[in-house]
Amino acid sequence: MSRQARAVALLCSAILVLLGHSRVRAATLTTQPDVDPTAHLDLTQTDFGGATGNTGPTLSLGQFDTQGGTRILKAVDINFSGTLMNSYNLSFVTPATMSITVGSGNPDIPGPQISLINPATGQPFAATLPDGTTSASTIQTPTNPNFWTRTVTYGNNPGENVPQNFSSDFNPADPAQAKFYLAPASSTQSVDLKITSPSDMNPFIGTGIVKLPVVGYAFSSFTSTSGNGNGTVLTNATADASVTYEYATTAQPEFVPEPGAVLIWGVGGIGSLVVWRALRRV
Repeated sequence: MSRQARAVALLCSAILVLLGHSRVRAATLTTQPDVDPTAHLDLTQTDFGGATGNTGPTLSLGQFDTQGGTRILKAVDINFSGTLMNSYNLSFVTPATMSITVGSGNPDIPGPQISLINPATGQPFAATLPDGTTSASTIQTPTNPNFWTRTVTYGNNPGENVPQNFSSDFNPADPAQAKFYLAPASSTQSVDLKITSPSDMNPFIGTGIVKLPVVGYAFSSFTSTSGNGNGTVLTNATADASVTYEYATTAQPEFVPEPGAVLIWGVGGIGSLVVWRALRRV
């Protein structure tokens, strides 16, 4: 190769280095095409899941496939929703005022609750969002205790015969049962969670599924002014979860001229011509 040709080749290579650049593309993926990004837990009687979700039901979601390292997981977005349903029964054997309520045992959250468990920690998910707020994966039902309480006074008036049952199982449309009907309590809420901690995201990386334990529990209490009678409450819960993965895609270098690069290219072309003419004089 002549000296002129070598000089031009070197200059062109330098220009291409200036022009070429590796791009990282941002993208949002809803799991893999062949994996359902949603999961559902059928109505299940509490308590379930144990203290940290080690036993009990799970929600299975598709994992994030890095495709050989060409995709980098940046965040896991989870929407977790739950419904808690309570049905009541009161049994009178003597005239009395009886009350039954259901709670979580936590004075800050009197109602029952359901949580999505982080498989990396065994505790409910929790994260601090960019705006400084905290997002947690525990469905916090209404904090008003009256929402979960049913109170009945019966047996003191004429025609109020004992024994007598009051129940959420009775048909309120049936006149014979309507006056003994106890309305059930139901609450549905949802929370959004963004996970960015590498250790918390790790269980979501793979080519299969990630199993997220679900924990639900409630506590009930019963009082009777006569000291007689009985009260029970049945709590059931259902839950749903969906996942969206935020990731970046790495790509091979692309030689794509941008406005500033076009100017460099033009200067490079002029430089090539100057070098070529100078070498011709040698």
